[in-house]
Amino acid sequence: MEVTPPEVSNISSSNSCANVNNTSQSELLEEIKALREEVTSLRCSRSASRRARNNSRKRTDFRFRQRSSSQSNGVCWYYRKYDSKAHKCIPPCFATTHYPYSTS
Repeated sequence: MEVTPPEVSNISSSNSCANVNNTSQSELLEEIKALREEVTSLRCSRSASRRARNNSRKRTDFRFRQRSSSQSNGVCWYYRKYDSKAHKCIPPCFATTHYPYSTS
């Protein structure tokens, strides 16, 4: 069995690697720029949706406040819901079967 000695091949140095590195680096910089713009866009859209959600909550809270302020007439929820058939009135409910609550 014959063993051949290891050979060292010559590697020519060229600027092709440097060109590839510069090209890939500029492509990476462009991609980073595009990603930054996308992140900025997403942040803006998320903050806009949060504002919309917060505004809807404010309107909802306002509706509940209006409903609770209408209870100042002294009639409990049970009487408003079931009228004269309400058996679980919550004190101080001023409604009685002699004074039916009208929703009009």
